[in-house]
Amino acid sequence: MPHISFLTFGTRGDVEPFMALAHYFHDLGYHIRFAAPIDFQSWVEQQGFDFAPTTLTPIREIVENPILQDLMHFNVFKIRKAMASLQNFTRQTIVESIPHIIDKTDLIIAHCGLPIACDVAEHTKAPLIYISPIPAVATKTIPTVPLTKSLGFLNKATYLPMKYGRCFTPALYREAREIMGLPPVSRFQKSFYLNGDHVPILHCFSQHILPRPYDWPDHAYITGPLFLDKEAVNWKPEPDLARFLAAGPPPVYIGFGSMITGQAENLLESMLATAKQTGQRILLSKGWAELNLSDHPDDEFLSNNVFMLGNVPHHALFPLVKAVVHHGGAGTLAAGLRAGRPTLICPFGFDQPWWGAQVARQKLGPAPLPQKKLTQQTFTTAFKDLINNPIYAQNANQLANAMAQEDGVKNAAQTIFKLFGLQS
Repeated sequence: MPHISFLTFGTRGDVEPFMALAHYFHDLGYHIRFAAPIDFQSWVEQQGFDFAPTTLTPIREIVENPILQDLMHFNVFKIRKAMASLQNFTRQTIVESIPHIIDKTDLIIAHCGLPIACDVAEHTKAPLIYISPIPAVATKTIPTVPLTKSLGFLNKATYLPMKYGRCFTPALYREAREIMGLPPVSRFQKSFYLNGDHVPILHCFSQHILPRPYDWPDHAYITGPLFLDKEAVNWKPEPDLARFLAAGPPPVYIGFGSMITGQAENLLESMLATAKQTGQRILLSKGWAELNLSDHPDDEFLSNNVFMLGNVPHHALFPLVKAVVHHGGAGTLAAGLRAGRPTLICPFGFDQPWWGAQVARQKLGPAPLPQKKLTQQTFTTAFKDLINNPIYAQNANQLANAMAQEDGVKNAAQTIFKLFGLQS
């Protein structure tokens, strides 16, 4: 039986696209080994896949680390300090976990945030392909994330930190290569290169959100989003949620997923005040910040018009709402846009400001409202614009019609078949 190893990294939004592709190959008869942060062990095993940890520290502990803010905002002046602070976690991934979890495989499919996958592929002599939720190949047309404005002729240079990301922790890569019996390489070894050649990179976002740059090389592809529709097929709202949805007009979804903030209470109060001021029904995701209404036990409006959500599949929920407000994760964004819903992004960092800029550029929603600038006044202004501007709804509906023609999972699989001659 052919064997495929998935090397993933990050929070649920990073891991889920790989799970969608894993199911596609599994249904074709491939054996799946799914490597992910330890948080996802039970979920992966419930899918019937072999699990291996890419880190032994729960990813939530990493996200909650205050020093991560410097990495979230790509602060080049503090990135070395941030990397040093996360040294133990980085070591777990590069040295203690990944070099030990793959011995023999027919193909490795890896997250673009794991340059160590190149070394593993060299060790196993297996072909490798990367999947990226963001533009990962240098181009003159746009700068790398999180930059949101073109720098002209300097755009291509902004990708250098991604290209040479290994040089921040050369000793760890050297140790990992020793473990795998590989010869040492320069500390300036390029990411996404294997045996001197570019590794193919599949970008799992819609070409209708970002068209393929004219100067991308042949090894760069755009597949469309990788939706885990299998998980949403049989989903039905729990009884309390079903009653809330049936009790009035479609609500607006608000959720910040795995983003943690020390200002969670202030953000919550701003959102609740906006709901009351606009009279809008709200689905409010608790998220990792564990938002709740415990401070408003006797507020009749909130008890009737705000519903607190746990974990639900976005691609099943979003067709039931009027609009979506979120942090700007690529997966959440794609789910909202595929449902044709106007979008307001309140970015925290990473690639989120960049996606917010794309939403504003195509008039799919208001300009992004960074979390640091979110107050009751600014949020209410942006929220009113989101739900009252018909242009956003019209454009989002047109985009959804275009995205409906994309099958990201099938496109990715067919590209892999073509590249590596696997059986379909």
